[in-house]
Amino acid sequence: MTAEMTTGTRPPPLFGLADCNNFYASCETVFRPDWHGRPLVVLGNNDGNIIARSSAAKALGVPMGAALHQVRDLIRQHDIIICSANFALYGDMSQRVMSILEHYAPHLDVYSIDEAFLDLAPVATLPLPQRRAFAAEVRETVGRWTGIPLSVGVAPTKTLAKAAAECAKHDATLGGVCVLGSAASEREALLRELPVGDVWGIGPRRAKLLVGFGITTAADLAQADAHWVRRHLTVTGARTQLELRGVSCLPLDEAPEKRKQLCVSRSFGRPVTERSELHEAAALFTAHVAERCRAQRTLATHLTVFLTTNPFRATEPQHSASATIPLPRATADTRELLEAASVALGRIYRPGYRYHKLGVILGEFMPDAVRQGELFSEEQLTPGAQHRERERSEALMRTLDAINAKFGRDMIRPLSAGIAQPWRMKQAQRSPRYTTQWSELAEAW
Repeated sequence: MTAEMTTGTRPPPLFGLADCNNFYASCETVFRPDWHGRPLVVLGNNDGNIIARSSAAKALGVPMGAALHQVRDLIRQHDIIICSANFALYGDMSQRVMSILEHYAPHLDVYSIDEAFLDLAPVATLPLPQRRAFAAEVRETVGRWTGIPLSVGVAPTKTLAKAAAECAKHDATLGGVCVLGSAASEREALLRELPVGDVWGIGPRRAKLLVGFGITTAADLAQADAHWVRRHLTVTGARTQLELRGVSCLPLDEAPEKRKQLCVSRSFGRPVTERSELHEAAALFTAHVAERCRAQRTLATHLTVFLTTNPFRATEPQHSASATIPLPRATADTRELLEAASVALGRIYRPGYRYHKLGVILGEFMPDAVRQGELFSEEQLTPGAQHRERERSEALMRTLDAINAKFGRDMIRPLSAGIAQPWRMKQAQRSPRYTTQWSELAEAW
């Protein structure tokens, strides 16, 4: 029985932030226990730059975003493990973590691939030790069921929960859990240790402004004059200040806002000159972006393809162009989008250039519940026939998405996307996709 049922009033707001530690690096070590505790880095597109590091790699001073060739000596010196990005694995592990968190909170706001806010109002009236035990149970369950280490912050506001999670991550004495009570002294002690630039919602530009006025910590911001904060940081900064003072201003976003644009783009593993290879890439990226369009239950009215050479190769001829195709009707059908992508690519491709990157963008969406009719169509279908055709299209796309979700991405893909795909980006050090490909399952010896 909840506090609301017994007293007739809503319990006070209480938020949790579950943050996966070094998420990409942690995913890599789940199926390689011999890598635990060792320095490890994850590389981004074409194995060019470092996009994630394990705690051991951070301790050695490996910089985030550094080009691989810049830290080769450091990697050799400390025998640092190198992994190519394995986004199929990371995405699936994220879904597993989030599904566990849903068991502990009636509402969940997935903030990023490795973070989620939890509505913990049902436990807000419990004594502080029991709230700590609850948060510790969440952390322990995620770790035991997935192998992903978790930091959990619990507080009366989302901004304070974010700060508490950071404290839990960096203070080893807390055991990965930081639960703030209602006492102002406890809250102030935490905020005094938090640089103002690390406050959620305060970016580098605002942090520079605040430091210039002597506001260097989160506690300073919380105690600053409210009128001054509103004048210099607008209403957004005023809400952040209230949140730091323990007043909840940011509700849980249970339904993420639909994106106004969807884009899939990749750099090629090598320069591409042949139109046939560019056509394969455009087809594959179109299939991927169409799947994302259907996932957010929207229909696109415009499709754009862009193509560019490598601007860092100044000695080579340069060409960059894009083409936008208005679609005859709003759609998320991969087949219809493939036709538009082919037309767009034909308009911008120029022979004689060494292309480096291609992308496909869908935009100007409308809800998939709204369907426009076709007054002028080559088939001259009746409204009833148009409706039946749409139903067949939707059923086919649902089946396609379900098969790829169950058996792995691109299990079914357009034939125009090619087979060998020699243009694909480099992933020389990619670990197996342990959880999404039957042929890459972990083996027990």
